[in-house]
Amino acid sequence: MSYQALYRKWRPWRFQEIVGQEHVTLTLKNALLAGRIAHAYLFCGPRGTGKTTTAKVLARALNCLARQGAEPCNECAVCREINAGTSMDVVEIDAASHRGIDEIRELREKVRFSPALAGYRVYIIDEVHMLTSEAFNALLKTLEEPPAHVVFVLATTEPHKVPLTILSRCQRFDFHPIGLADMLARLREVAAGAGFQVEEEALYLIARAADGGLRDALGILDQAAAYGNMVVTVDHVHRIMGTVRDDLLDGAAQNLAAGRADRLLHLVATLVEEGKDLRLFVQGLTAYLRNLMLIRVSPHEELTLASGERERLLERAGEFTREQLLHILHVLTRVEQDMKWASQPRVLLEVALVEATRPESGSSPAALARRVEQLELRLEQLMAGRVNGSVGEKDVVEKDVQPPEEELKAGNTGDTSTERPQAGKNTAAGGRGKKRAATKEVQPTQAVKAPPGNGEVCANGGVTLDKIRQRWPQVLDLVQSKNLPVYNYLIHSWPEQVGEGVLTIAFGPDDMFKELLDTAANRRVVEEALAVLFPGTWRVNIVYGNAPPEERKPDEPDEQLDAATAIQLFGGEEIEEKIN
Repeated sequence: MSYQALYRKWRPWRFQEIVGQEHVTLTLKNALLAGRIAHAYLFCGPRGTGKTTTAKVLARALNCLARQGAEPCNECAVCREINAGTSMDVVEIDAASHRGIDEIRELREKVRFSPALAGYRVYIIDEVHMLTSEAFNALLKTLEEPPAHVVFVLATTEPHKVPLTILSRCQRFDFHPIGLADMLARLREVAAGAGFQVEEEALYLIARAADGGLRDALGILDQAAAYGNMVVTVDHVHRIMGTVRDDLLDGAAQNLAAGRADRLLHLVATLVEEGKDLRLFVQGLTAYLRNLMLIRVSPHEELTLASGERERLLERAGEFTREQLLHILHVLTRVEQDMKWASQPRVLLEVALVEATRPESGSSPAALARRVEQLELRLEQLMAGRVNGSVGEKDVVEKDVQPPEEELKAGNTGDTSTERPQAGKNTAAGGRGKKRAATKEVQPTQAVKAPPGNGEVCANGGVTLDKIRQRWPQVLDLVQSKNLPVYNYLIHSWPEQVGEGVLTIAFGPDDMFKELLDTAANRRVVEEALAVLFPGTWRVNIVYGNAPPEERKPDEPDEQLDAATAIQLFGGEEIEEKIN
């Protein structure tokens, strides 16, 4: 062929030309200089990071007839044969297509032969994780007792699939994704050597899209140069990759910060009409927002960015809070995964963008916490407005409560404060599991307001302390169904006071369950249960109190049933009791 792809034409021939893997090349060069050659190496890492290239450079360095230090000369007969792929002493095997036990048995037979020209027979097994279990077992025997003239170089992108018995017999080298700065420098060198006219921002875009793989970056550069007839521009790169321009990503970020879901949906429609891959749009927007987050959290962080991009990111990052950026990034990373298998990815993306514009939306714990914070803030503002002079429930003329007729017959004087101990006792007893029967609801004959704390002030839509005490067992049931530990804490308490949408729950002196219940998450469980039974916004306050109010004794003793009446009601016969 008269033309070679860039990644083949510009393949490194020496250790010093390998980009971004200094921890590997330095170790190998020192081992060569010291003569400490291992019988098996394992090169693992992402694709396009130089594993196979390093293996070939190592093979040349081991067999070079005129080695220059640790570097191969690439001029001698052995180096030329290895470079041409005609050397009998360097064998490259693709484990993806030669993965069976028969191929490994054949290899075991060949390793016994001495090198033809060089000092070592080097076997490079690419994608070694593709070998079958039987093939690995056959290879293991050779790795346990290798001939002195044989060196194995195993390369893989998935080292976790290689058996531990193989791993333990190899020197492992992990190849890292190539950094953006190193990749940009290599792309500039290749573009200049190939005679391309390139825009610096286009190289940055290619390096960012390659995601650490230099081979991928060279492939994109080669394709863009062919598209633009030796001219590489940002527009050319976007066209061949199907990615979205940075100005559109910046506009999308601006609309996310402003909560303009309508404009975001219009952008999605435009991308669909242009035939763009929506997943690539999500990936690009996620990367853009990641840079915003890094600059927002650490403005002095050193980032490899295109010229002028840092100033634009700093300006845009000021429009977001940290919480907003975290929420949006969580939404986008989730929808990117979901779109892989969705039959209608556009719908998923549109829903995600609408959700991203509303940080308080969703059912996640973080979203619920944000909604609770907003409700608490509104409640505080409302209470502050009332304290500053606005007319509220406290400004209503207070009147005495007329006791119902049933209480007068029972000897009640009409003092509402005497009703509180009875309700408190019944509720406390029910809460502790001794007695869960609710007291009979008493309706006053005249709808009036009473001072806070006496059990009759309207809190949320006419809810009084007595009503809460009467339905306290139901509150406990709801809490038990949602959160058993909170229920176990709550049964040791009783409703103490209600007012302005705030319920005060009391524990006995030094009751350890008070501290266990008094957390934001636990209070939220109780508040949600209250909102179910008494619609409205509730806030729970937890305090230490005195012992639960004792059940009030009636002014007159209960009427005792005589024996005759009991027999008449329940049947039976009278017996004689004898006491010896």
